[in-house]
Amino acid sequence: MGLLDIFSKPKNNSKHHYAFAHYALRQLAFAEPVWIFSILASDARIKLFDDVLLDLDTRIEGAERRNFSGADIRFTGVAIADRPCAILQMPTTTNPAEAYFIAIVGRFPLEQLSSHLGSGTTEALIDYYTLERPVAITPERQSVFCAWTGDDSHLNFGEGPQPTIEQFGTFLAHHLQTK
Repeated sequence: MGLLDIFSKPKNNSKHHYAFAHYALRQLAFAEPVWIFSILASDARIKLFDDVLLDLDTRIEGAERRNFSGADIRFTGVAIADRPCAILQMPTTTNPAEAYFIAIVGRFPLEQLSSHLGSGTTEALIDYYTLERPVAITPERQSVFCAWTGDDSHLNFGEGPQPTIEQFGTFLAHHLQTK
């Protein structure tokens, strides 16, 4: 290993990729369901992502170095059936179960979400989906479509679409309309 190798990014993803998509961002989104949409739609999202990743740096044991920053996570905001939807495209996956995409979807139109905050209900105000890399990628199995609930349950819905923003957006819209 040469001197410059210590400054280069690792080729394989660290545990940060998985932990960001499956734990850190999810917990933040369920804790702050109205705020999450406004921060993700703003330029402040990159700082938020970097802050979350820096926190993960302190929590992930071992000498693994992270190979991406908040600027490497892309945001697309859309509305599906008048519900706000934030789609995040994660950096390239290298390991099974890493997320290609995260989708945070409001259960109500955005202007109605805040009125449900103080209602005392334990019902989640958002849905949190991931489109994940399967153990083995084949022409028939490009991805796995999953969700997380507010009580930390992981749901596996099975085969997902090709991992492109267009295919995932269409797939997600169909899923939400048939749910």
